Amino acid sequence: MEGQMSGMHGMDGPMGGWGVFEMIGSFIGLMFLMGLLTLIVLGAFWFLSVRQGAGRTNSAENILRERFARGEVSAEEYEKSLEVLRENPISEPPSHTGYEGYVREAMRRLKFGRSADS
Repeated sequence: MEGQMSGMHGMDGPMGGWGVFEMIGSFIGLMFLMGLLTLIVLGAFWFLSVRQGAGRTNSAENILRERFARGEVSAEEYEKSLEVLRENPISEPPSHTGYEGYVREAMRRLKFGRSADS
């Protein structure tokens, strides 16, 4: 008689031992693992962005080097501009002015440095 009860709808129930509570528990566990994986991925992106931000301390000099490499700036302008940048380091732009304000400030300082040399 025991063998007859172990069929599809026997003592294990219609879902083969997976009751409602077990299914809910598995779903919650799966959601927890997905959330943990998401946190790990977001943490990795944050860590990489912080490391890249640390390399931007001399971004004005990097821009100047790129412009010189493209031929937009002569060697004389490059040397003078680099000298001005190193004498008067430009801090990171305030968040409210954005990139345009940063460039305007750099250009103003470069013009100031050139007029002082002339």
